[in-house]
Amino acid sequence: MHGTLGTGGHGMRMLRRSFWLAVSALSLTGQAFAADAPTAAPAIDITAVLARATLPFELKSERLSGAGADFLLDATKHVQFVLAGENPHDDHLVPMFDRALYRELREHQGFRYAVVEQDPMAIETLSAADAAGNPQKMATALKPYPTMLGFASDEDLAFLGDALSDRGVDDPVWGVEQAQGAVRYLEKLAQLAPTPALRTRTDALLREARSLEADRKGWIQFFGLHSLTTLPALQHLRDDWSPAEGTEADLLLTGMIKSSEIYTYAVRAQAGEPVGLYNNTTREAWLKQGFMRHYRRASTTGAVPKVLAKFGAWHMYHGRSPGSAWTFGNFLHEFAIANGSEAFGIYALASEGPKGWEEIDAWLRPLLPRDEPVTPLVIDLAALRPFAKRYVTGLSAKDADALRDLIHGYEALVVLPHSKPATFGLTGYPHL
Repeated sequence: MHGTLGTGGHGMRMLRRSFWLAVSALSLTGQAFAADAPTAAPAIDITAVLARATLPFELKSERLSGAGADFLLDATKHVQFVLAGENPHDDHLVPMFDRALYRELREHQGFRYAVVEQDPMAIETLSAADAAGNPQKMATALKPYPTMLGFASDEDLAFLGDALSDRGVDDPVWGVEQAQGAVRYLEKLAQLAPTPALRTRTDALLREARSLEADRKGWIQFFGLHSLTTLPALQHLRDDWSPAEGTEADLLLTGMIKSSEIYTYAVRAQAGEPVGLYNNTTREAWLKQGFMRHYRRASTTGAVPKVLAKFGAWHMYHGRSPGSAWTFGNFLHEFAIANGSEAFGIYALASEGPKGWEEIDAWLRPLLPRDEPVTPLVIDLAALRPFAKRYVTGLSAKDADALRDLIHGYEALVVLPHSKPATFGLTGYPHL
């Protein structure tokens, strides 16, 4: 090509020269980029911004009401996933809030599924027991497997009972956590063993698991402290079994092996090996894979599955977790975008006991009232994002990073004051 629009060196030089001559001419006449002189930005009162973003609500009789509840329902109207991150686990009010929130989402927003930080075999056991809506019956079904349900409080059972009671869909609750107990897995494998030799080896592992898991406090023995021997034993069992991919035996063996691998990283890290990160990253990847197995099945109905995710707060960040892993929550945010939708993250923070408000992490203080509020609050974090730099002023570098990550990693902060630890009257099991 020829001329000033060609790709040759002479043409490009002529084009650049013409451009700068035009700019110079405009500058000489005072017309270049004509615009009013910038004016000083108005002062921003970040205290007032926070006050406007803070809305009270009521949590009563498994229902949400008030301005904060209205905000949450409006904000989740068109999202595919709602991410409920809880801090702490085994609290009284947090699962009650999640239960009430899920009721609203089912009735008003078309949500039909809940994905939970629980062992898939535990959820399968509860479903098989036809215990939906009956926490006492759920607890009875769990009695032979003390370690299998990681979060077994009365309040968590009430949430699961509600979620399992939706008869409008198959598989309404998706457990995607790593295996928390080996006994139920090995019981099923013993029934599936294709040869007497494999049955004998499976029975030996089952006896060992029953002995170790008889006490809830010994939950980590099989997969954790003993995993340096358990992991190769499980791997050899799978190698000799050679189950077809996707079969029940394959899923059971792979689930135990992956759990043992994850716990092994934690044990080895405590002994000084630099493998602690893999405990987090491998676990997050496992959660994502488990979710997709359920999601694909739910998608066969033709409707786009709308899902509430109930997990510990570290798992629900949009971005990296405080443990430096790309979270399951981040995956759900990006997956929703890929589906032409969005996700909405809620960080549920409870203060327990008379000194609970004083013990909340210092990095959260810039967003919280000085004194413990009387009613629950919703704080619209998205409204604070343009001013995030102002809210972290004065914090240590570590605390500033933590607060900034929260403001950008969640859409809302829910404050649940005057809570208390969860109760375990139905199962009698303490927290794992």
